[in-house]
Amino acid sequence: MGDLKINGITPVNIQFGGQDVDKVYNGSELVWPPSSSDPIDPYTPVDGTARLIAAQNAAINLYDTSFNTITPTNPFSSLPNINYEIAGVSDNLTYMVVCGAQGSKENIKISQNGGVSFSDPFTGTFATTWMQTIASKSGQVILSAITPANGGTAPTTNENWMLSTDYGANFAKITFPNVIGVSSVRSASLSSGGKYIALSFTGLSSNFANRNYLFYSVDYGATWFKETIFGASENRRWVVLMSGTGQYMVFIDIYTPSNSFYSSDYGANFSSKNYNFGSSLFTLNGTVGAVMDISGEHYIVARPLANEIDHGDNYAANMPSNSLTVNGSAKNVRISNNGETQLWFDEGSGSPWYGISLDFGATWYNYSAPSSVAGGSLFIADVS
Repeated sequence: MGDLKINGITPVNIQFGGQDVDKVYNGSELVWPPSSSDPIDPYTPVDGTARLIAAQNAAINLYDTSFNTITPTNPFSSLPNINYEIAGVSDNLTYMVVCGAQGSKENIKISQNGGVSFSDPFTGTFATTWMQTIASKSGQVILSAITPANGGTAPTTNENWMLSTDYGANFAKITFPNVIGVSSVRSASLSSGGKYIALSFTGLSSNFANRNYLFYSVDYGATWFKETIFGASENRRWVVLMSGTGQYMVFIDIYTPSNSFYSSDYGANFSSKNYNFGSSLFTLNGTVGAVMDISGEHYIVARPLANEIDHGDNYAANMPSNSLTVNGSAKNVRISNNGETQLWFDEGSGSPWYGISLDFGATWYNYSAPSSVAGGSLFIADVS
């Protein structure tokens, strides 16, 4: 693969006529940005037993898929205080990131010993919430948006995305050109090792039509592509689906699902998709849940306003596939590495509703969670 150089320097960003240039070709050969000869995310996911992990009143709890409590090999410590929630957890529970609960902002904390202890990153301590933070299944890559505290002043610069590629030890700022602040993360996804990243968010701007963005990266966040390569305008909001390998990337236009885009080759090429969700995919506030398993075969997409989820086993080639009516506006979904265990949940209430499937989405069980599960974040961890 070639490498574009200008005066001996590989550029970080190129513009032509004031517009960002995303790719440069020499004939049919992509020469910029440089890409790895091996597109596969190098992390090998754990093929283990699906466990559920949640926190309430600063206590971290581990459950089986029937919400029976399990004692972990290394007992968890408590979260720093009751204002914290789990924002991401790795396979085998080795790495964990925690930050502010819904409606709260707290400095991000990292555990690299299975939740036995938590500490500040070596660099880049900042405040955020669990709904604005994602982590790879390996625990290596963590991406978080810094957003104003309740009643706080909105940021006046675009340097309020933080990225760690060393298991949370250090964070560095990401700057997206012509983007001011982050009002809300709409949808985000990482490959299992974090090599492939996609995020959709609403920026802070008085011009509503120009504040919704989609960016994706194929190199651990070193280089970012903007959604304008699809010929779409920034007034669109996106739901992001990505397989654990990064091979499948699906960007669903919330406003017009028929104007969606699909890649089966690690983001090298995209084709248009005419999905037919209708307006029920749209949500006014917060995230829209969407997950894929490692291979990309099994997936779940939440449809909050319709109280439904869509799930299937066709690599998202066509949607909707199988629709399921759920209790509450279940905009949060999780999936195990092999797709066998699938979960949806509706956070924000004292007795939130949860639904779980243990047979690749064929059969679902809905119930109110036990009192030991808070109305916040819940994760599936594949524990060997």
